[in-house]
Amino acid sequence: MERRPDGWPALGCGVGLRTEHYDLITREWPPMDWFEAISENFMDSGGRPRQILEQMRRRYPVALHAVSLPPALPSRATAPPPPSARPTRWTRATSRA
Repeated sequence: MERRPDGWPALGCGVGLRTEHYDLITREWPPMDWFEAISENFMDSGGRPRQILEQMRRRYPVALHAVSLPPALPSRATAPPPPSARPTRWTRATSRA
């Protein structure tokens, strides 16, 4: 991996994947180092959002960014997992990207 002069990885420039970008991106496939997608936007979605995410993943690196998931528990031995199904939906969404 290429490094910057300060030693940090040179990750390039990424852009947030938003629905208003879908048409332009899939029409032009612009040169881009990577895209960032909000995980929760793809948890329960099917159809076009899922198709776009899968197309994006074939052409670009995709970094998933969770904004409303609960923080990780300190230890499974000391605290039970949360009762919601969100972690399962998150796992399905991240496996697509």
